[in-house]
Amino acid sequence: MCRYTTSRNHTNHLLRQTPPPATTTSGKVNRLNRLEQQLEAENNPKRRQKTEEIEAKIQCLREEETVALGRMENEYREQLNALQRDADGKEVKLMETWSNKQMKLSKLVEQINGGLIHQHMISGTNHHHGLS
Repeated sequence: MCRYTTSRNHTNHLLRQTPPPATTTSGKVNRLNRLEQQLEAENNPKRRQKTEEIEAKIQCLREEETVALGRMENEYREQLNALQRDADGKEVKLMETWSNKQMKLSKLVEQINGGLIHQHMISGTNHHHGLS
């Protein structure tokens, strides 16, 4: 509604600026054509300005989007790095636990083997498998 009122007021303004109407039909057509051309000439800069404003808003939104995406990428990268550090720490603990269990198992096997060897020596048997 606001655009229509503005255009209508603008047209009335143009009509007041133009000379009195021509009495012939061709004069009226010529006058109407001149008014249309004048209106078009006045609307072109406004249209161009509006287009430039819209393009500027679009550019601003794109820049905001780029900044927001960059911020999100940084946050995700930090989270990923934290997860990687956590996984690395758990891997180190798991390797230490595995190594400790392996060492205990090796000592147990040595004790068992040492006991069997010692038992062989005491029993005086010369069997390869050791249980007599």
